[in-house]
Amino acid sequence: MKLVYDFDMNDWMAFQKVHLENSKQFNRMKTFVTWMFPGVWIFLMILDLSNGRFKPAVALVMFVVSVLWIIFYPTRFKNSALKRAKKILSEGDNSGIIGNHELELTDQSIKSDLPQSSSTINWEGIKKYIETDQYYFLYNTAASAIIIPKFKLKLNESEKSELAQILKMKIEPEIKLS
Repeated sequence: MKLVYDFDMNDWMAFQKVHLENSKQFNRMKTFVTWMFPGVWIFLMILDLSNGRFKPAVALVMFVVSVLWIIFYPTRFKNSALKRAKKILSEGDNSGIIGNHELELTDQSIKSDLPQSSSTINWEGIKKYIETDQYYFLYNTAASAIIIPKFKLKLNESEKSELAQILKMKIEPEIKLS
């Protein structure tokens, strides 16, 4: 089966978003940073209580700020990481990945023709795949993937079904996101 599509920055950013949402390391860091501020606040309140300098008005303000931090900071943390990723990509020449992509799915491998390179990956080289409503992400390493935008493929319903069947047969999906 041959797939042809135009790859752009939005496709790359969609991968970054899904990758961050499923990254154990990123989620651990986000959780740590989210709870660090309230943890420091509790520690300081305990110190004030033990020293007899506890001020209820300051404690109330810090409590409200901590709750707001817990509610809003995780989204800000994720958006900041995505903004940095986009900035890194936009700093250099991306003509090697942006543009027309051709993938040929055979029984043994995936043959990829990008604007400035070609490669062949055996199906065993695909470590996992994540499927969303709009994309297939075929991970060949822990942090890189072949990105297939479903909505850019010019396939009829039977071809879409065949593609899904090939991927299910060759790789077990790790995650299916809607």
